[in-house]
Amino acid sequence: MFIAAIPLWLRLVPVNPIYGVRLPSVIASEERWYAVNAHAGKQLFWWSLTVIGAGIAGFYQLPRHQDSYPWAALVMTLVAVMASVISTLWWLRQNPVDGQKPKAERFAGWGGQAIVAIVVAMFIRSFMITPYKIPQGNEPGVTKGSHWITSRIDTGFSEGDLITFEHESGNPWIARVVKREPDGLLLKRGGSPDVFFVKWDKIVGKMLFSHFSPNAAPKL
Repeated sequence: MFIAAIPLWLRLVPVNPIYGVRLPSVIASEERWYAVNAHAGKQLFWWSLTVIGAGIAGFYQLPRHQDSYPWAALVMTLVAVMASVISTLWWLRQNPVDGQKPKAERFAGWGGQAIVAIVVAMFIRSFMITPYKIPQGNEPGVTKGSHWITSRIDTGFSEGDLITFEHESGNPWIARVVKREPDGLLLKRGGSPDVFFVKWDKIVGKMLFSHFSPNAAPKL
């Protein structure tokens, strides 16, 4: 997508029977051809960056996400292609050959953008970063009710890192890393010297930073 998009966006591809948007109204003139394919190339270019980002993130997925991630990345790729096609068709509708632009349909345009934004947001939340609220203050330095951003990709785990894992109760718990093992992490909770082991398929992710704390909220 990235390679195919650049020549179209830069208007380097002349009218041809293979490469580019080849609708009858597009090949009617060279001016129309270059304008339409420049728009299509621009859309493909930006969406290709999203697909590339999703591909790179796939190399850093935690084991609990690795089975479902390829399917999610495939869906993201299909969404990228469909979004590019729909955007191009919408541009054609808004810029007809006769020059008489139709009445603006803002709701339809915003609706399509909203759907794409929701899909992308769900992908990011499920496989890259997600918000997490601390249910109880059982970890030194972590405030009850504070909101954190959690990374769902494996960017490395060092001693003292705060992580969230799936407890046997099915609820997410937090703990600190003691040591990384091939099959999982050695953890401890609440300042206790006791260490326990959690397998990789139960590790949800690493908590990066807190973006809200009740203690920091202004009192009215």
